[in-house]
Amino acid sequence: MRLLSILTIGVLWTCQVIAAQKPSIPNVNLQVTVQQKENGIIATDWYHILHLQCFDGSCSLTSTSLNQCKESYTGNKVFYPKVERSSTVEGNLTVTSVRDGELEVHESDVLVKSTYLFSFEPTSNSIADNLTGFSGGFVKNSIIAEKVLTVEYIPLKKRFIEVKLDCSVLLPGLSE
Repeated sequence: MRLLSILTIGVLWTCQVIAAQKPSIPNVNLQVTVQQKENGIIATDWYHILHLQCFDGSCSLTSTSLNQCKESYTGNKVFYPKVERSSTVEGNLTVTSVRDGELEVHESDVLVKSTYLFSFEPTSNSIADNLTGFSGGFVKNSIIAEKVLTVEYIPLKKRFIEVKLDCSVLLPGLSE
C-alpha cells in the first residue's frame, strides 16, 4: 500500500512538472490575408483571410476565400465567399505556443493538412492583435488532379490594403 502511495505521488508530481513546462496559449485575435503560391507562382486572383482567435486556451481558425471567379447562372463572372472553420474544441485544430509571441497552428481534415506560424506582439493585460509575421501553407491530396498539391501561403505585407477584386460577389438572399 505504501509503495502504491509513493508511485501515485510520483506520477502526480511528474504530471504537474510537465504541465508547468508547457507554455499556455495567450488570448489572441489575429488576422492576415494570404495568397497561394504553387510551383513558384503566386495566384494573384485568389485571396484567403485567416482569422485566429484564442480565448482561455480554446482556439478557432476561420478562413474566408474571396475572388474565386466562376460563371454564374446569369452568365456573369462572380464569386461566392467560401468560409471554413476549425477549432480546438471540434478537434480539427491544434495550437501550440512555440515561444512568447509565436503560435504554431495545425489544421487537418481528411484530404488537407495545414500548418501556420503566427508571430505577434505579446501583451500582458489584453488580447494580442498585432500580427508581426506569418508563414504557412497546406498539403492536399487532390482527387480531381490525382496528385498531392503543396501550397505556400504568402501574406500581404501591409496591415490593411485595398484590393480591387476581379468579379462581383454573389450574396444569398430570400427566395422569390
